[in-house]
Amino acid sequence: MLTPNNLIEQYLPFIRSLCNTDAYSQSTAKDTLLNRETLLFSCSRYTMFYAPHNDYMEPNASIAIIGITPGWTQTQTAYETVIQLLSDNPSVSTDELTKEAKYKSRFAGSMRSNLIKMLDDLCLPDYLSIPDAGTLFRQDCRLLHTTSILKYPVFTGNSENYTNYSGSSPSILSDPYLKDFSANSLEKELAVMRDLKLIIPLGKAAETTILELMPEYSHILLRGLPHPSGLNAHRAAIFSQNKTSLESQIRHILGR
Repeated sequence: MLTPNNLIEQYLPFIRSLCNTDAYSQSTAKDTLLNRETLLFSCSRYTMFYAPHNDYMEPNASIAIIGITPGWTQTQTAYETVIQLLSDNPSVSTDELTKEAKYKSRFAGSMRSNLIKMLDDLCLPDYLSIPDAGTLFRQDCRLLHTTSILKYPVFTGNSENYTNYSGSSPSILSDPYLKDFSANSLEKELAVMRDLKLIIPLGKAAETTILELMPEYSHILLRGLPHPSGLNAHRAAIFSQNKTSLESQIRHILGR
């Protein structure tokens, strides 16, 4: 299902133009995908671009995992998935395009494996009657919806050196554009999810932002999970320190 306020139709002509094998290559991917063709908003501190994977959602999911914003790895994977699908079948539906982009790119890389390990260690699969947390990321699983507070990728720096936005400098809550964009898109997205039972924010910045913007979901918000990025040097220590509390929260929220 396409999300409310999705932009896939608007950017399909650009993406189709990349299906020519000479128009896209991995070696020049950043220049090709992060430019004026995909620009959504820019200021001196950050730039937001379009990417196709967060335009799809699982409306019947009971678990939502929410990051800050897609990083470059997710962005590139999403585009390459859509380009390949369109190259193979130019008439493929936008729903199918965004769905496949979502499945392939969500928390792609070491972040996904780190997240799966933490959720397994917290025994989350036991409450969902699934073999392991990796099951949530398989294509036939409808229990999980993944998204980001900023559903489209935001980068700091300039075109010579775009860096993944971490949720600080500026913080989402202190920046009018980021705050309004987040509140609008996330509110509409979560409102569609009638069976939502647990929200898992990735890291303190995501947790704090959701609590501020959407306090009505505080009773199902898991608090204290560290960001699963491989660049988070404190991930293991924070997880170990918070593990008992995290297990207790999951038991309270899902074990009722």
